[in-house]
Amino acid sequence: SNLIVYRGRAFPGWQGSLLVGTLRATDLLRLEVEGGRVVRSEVILKDLARIRDVAEGPKGEVYVLLENAAGSQVVRLTPARR
Repeated sequence: SNLIVYRGRAFPGWQGSLLVGTLRATDLLRLEVEGGRVVRSEVILKDLARIRDVAEGPKGEVYVLLENAAGSQVVRLTPARR
């Protein structure tokens, strides 16, 4: 559906990763790329809803536009508080 290269500060371990939304698999993936090849893949959200769009907010938070039978909604991902 959509992808971004993450450049924010909220998730420092994600710097330079691709965040990829999927319509069919209903997942949000984080892909680490080195030398033009994917070297690591991580599922951030699984089976939540169809992911229509992914965007980075001004403070590095990640916004995801979800779509399901009940309608659409935007969710914001922020780091867990420790």
